[in-house]
Amino acid sequence: MRYQNKKKLQRRRVRKLFWLFAAAAVCALLFEEQAAVLYVASTLATCGLLIVVAISKSEVRDAQMQAARRSTWRGSARWRGRPLLAA
Repeated sequence: MRYQNKKKLQRRRVRKLFWLFAAAAVCALLFEEQAAVLYVASTLATCGLLIVVAISKSEVRDAQMQAARRSTWRGSARWRGRPLLAA
């Protein structure tokens, strides 16, 4: 078996164990009637998810802006060796 396939299988196992543990923890907290802890945990998880989404969108936006800057720079007068006109 290839090394990459072994790594994929190992990651899947770890991910399954994590979700199994998380589900068991939630069930235990519900059984013990610790709703406040679940509220705090869900709030922190939601904040973490929002941060991840914001960072990923800003990276995509930065890449798009950089590509736009490159295309406008190549089309500018300075790129062709001519001086820019004063605005």
